[in-house]
Formats: sequence, C-alpha cells, structure tokens
Amino acid sequence: TMSDPLRKRQYASDMFKIDKIHKLYSGRGVRVAILDTGVDAGHSDLKERVISAKNFIRGLGYSPEVHGTAVAGIIGAGINGFGMEGVAPEAGLLALRACKQVSKEHPECECFTDSLSKALDEAILQKADIVNMSFGTTHYDSLLARLIDRGAEQGVLFIAPAGNSTNERELRFPASHTSVISVGGFDEKLNPYPNPEITKKTSVSAPAVNIIKTVPGNRHNFMS
Repeated sequence: TMSDPLRKRQYASDMFKIDKIHKLYSGRGVRVAILDTGVDAGHSDLKERVISAKNFIRGLGYSPEVHGTAVAGIIGAGINGFGMEGVAPEAGLLALRACKQVSKEHPECECFTDSLSKALDEAILQKADIVNMSFGTTHYDSLLARLIDRGAEQGVLFIAPAGNSTNERELRFPASHTSVISVGGFDEKLNPYPNPEITKKTSVSAPAVNIIKTVPGNRHNFMS
C-alpha cells in the first residue's frame, strides 16, 4: 500500500492502529460535512476528497483558511504519496464555510448563528452522514439545536469539541447537546486535554496536542 511522507509523524494514527483499520474501513461512500472556516479545496491532500465547497458568511466570498483546512486534513486527507493521511482517506468532504478567520496569522475564528444554521441545513439536504462542528459557545442556541435534532432524526452523526480552555468546567454548546458526540482530548502521554474535569464529561477522547495538519497553500504544520 502507498504511504504518505508525513505518515511517520502522525503519532495519533499509531495510537489508533490506523493502518490496520484502513484495511477494513477507509471512509469510502461516507459524506462528512465540515462546518468551519474555509477549506483549501485545491490542496493536494484534499482536492480529490472535497465534493463541494460553499460559503455561508454574509457579504463575503469563499476563501481557504487555516482551521477548516486543518480539520479537513485530519478527517480526510487522501493516501496519495503526498503529505499526510486522514483518518478516513476515502471519505467525501462537504466544506461548508460558516465561520471566518479573525486574522491572517492565527486560526481562531468567529461563527454566527445565521451562517451556521444555513450550513447545517445544507449538510442535512446534502445527506451528510457525519457533521463535524469544531466550534463552541457558552450559550445555548435554540435554532442550531432544532436543526441538530432534525438531522439526528434522519440518522446524521454530529461531532463537537468540549473546548480548548484549561478553565473549562462545562461542555460548550453544541457539544452539550444530547444528540452530539462530545470530544475531549489527550496529549502524547495520555494526559487529559484541556483538563481532567471537562474530559470526564465527554463521550470520547482523541489526540489533541501537536497534531500534524493540512494548511492552505499546499503546506502542513503542527497544531494543538
């Protein structure tokens, strides 16, 4: 089988024994909607995987950004002899830009109820099997909650992070929603991330520190 150059730096894949998993499951036929900042659909690790790329930010055109591109690579970077390998390297990705990057230097972003709700509706209409929502707020959003309920009734799996702050004590929304799989983290030594208290409240945990990812411009970098 083909192996990508940066595979040896993906310690998370070794933890998952991902090479054995890929012999049975590669994500083929699975649609994953990524509600995030813009994904670089022309990146060599992603261009064969992105089914569609749409913008839902009012008044702005679609643009590739750091966080969305990074998440897309973790999920579905293809095994193609270039760069890194995604967890589901044959999945189809729906890049739904519902958040905008705050600055050119940092991956932090702003998300809005109207753009997120439109993107969620699009994910359901496009028959996404999984919706990845890498954002969170301390406020409950009833509109997004209703859309999540509607998708869950149709069998859609929703994923969201617990949060990144070491001061987190409660799950952020939408991770706190009963129909959402909440995700905590750990580092290379299995220490909880962002802290033990919040990690205990999550559905699952995954590697979250020093993860190699795709970034715009056909490049890769490490992020936490």
